[in-house]
Amino acid sequence: MSSQFKNPEFRARLGEVIGNERPFIWAKRMGISSGGFSRIWNEGTIPGPEILIRIAKLNYVSIDWLLIGRGFMIEPEGQADIIRDIVCEIEKVFQKESLSLPPEKKAELVSMLIEEIRNGEISFQELTNKVVRLARFAS
Repeated sequence: MSSQFKNPEFRARLGEVIGNERPFIWAKRMGISSGGFSRIWNEGTIPGPEILIRIAKLNYVSIDWLLIGRGFMIEPEGQADIIRDIVCEIEKVFQKESLSLPPEKKAELVSMLIEEIRNGEISFQELTNKVVRLARFAS
């Protein structure tokens, strides 16, 4: 049995992961060749394990959910990773830009960014620019 087959449900879940970003730009950021992504996106081909793992890890999604739709899109462990990475990114940006916010404002910023990532409004890769804009606005 081939591991590659037409699967509209997989493509729909992948669309949720991609969110508002242009699919082929997203694929390039993920390190997926345009030909490979065309087969995934336009033909419903399931990518190989290396690409599946990369997509899941870089986008904080459950590989079970991504591949077969089982469980939650973002597992509790993934949520902890998102929080850790957002807090680290905020601190890096604040140090680099010499910005400061009171702890309660930072907590609001973290909460807002988590929701935006969960809802597919921004990708983690877009986070730095968003943090800079919001931190400047809030401070």
